[in-house]
Amino acid sequence: YNNTYKNARLDTITSIPKLHQKFITGLFVTGPGKGYILTHEGCIFKVNGSFSPSDISMEYQSINYAPVSGSTMGDYYQLSGVDSMNFMVCTRPKINGVTISYLIHKKNGVYKEYSLEGLIGTLNYIYKLQYVDVNSAYFITVIFDMYKYNSLNDTWSKLVTPTKFGSFIFLNSKVGYAGEAYQAGQSIRKIYKTIDGGLTWTEEFTLENRFTPRIMATKDNKLYIMGENGFGQYFLLKYNP
Repeated sequence: YNNTYKNARLDTITSIPKLHQKFITGLFVTGPGKGYILTHEGCIFKVNGSFSPSDISMEYQSINYAPVSGSTMGDYYQLSGVDSMNFMVCTRPKINGVTISYLIHKKNGVYKEYSLEGLIGTLNYIYKLQYVDVNSAYFITVIFDMYKYNSLNDTWSKLVTPTKFGSFIFLNSKVGYAGEAYQAGQSIRKIYKTIDGGLTWTEEFTLENRFTPRIMATKDNKLYIMGENGFGQYFLLKYNP
């Protein structure tokens, strides 16, 4: 306990039978008291007004649903959305002994699932995902390749980037930032900007020696970056373009 946070409150959810022995791996808030909860084994629960058990119901169960008692395995591990009718869930189920990257996509209220194996290969999976608007979404993989969603034909395409990106954030469908991923032997990481939806990127600024961007967020058109240098030092940067 720290007096600095005396006005903070930590709540634990202990009385919701539907979430008993489940690990929450994703949250998406759509309004006050409303949103979605993702659990590790492939269930999406809808929160409709409060955390009362009567206001929480399972809306969708993955076709690869695989409960494992006592497991913390993050087979379903990230949820990003625009509104209650449009969001995506990253999954990496093991099928016939092989881990394959899948997406659950709720588009215009309709759920579907599809494999990304043919796009990014086996054993590779989504590292970070952002569903920017109904027609725009982006993700980077664990090997730091970036892909963009094409809403016209429900496909993804790999973007040509000037370097490997380990983090990114889009303000809208056109303007976004990306941070350079750590690569062996490299001491300087750069921040890049796009104004055409990721088709081209220009260097925006350079971080201090060895600092690597890990998390990006935006508020009021300002960019916030959190990261570390691998030696126990961390930073928070606010950038006002």
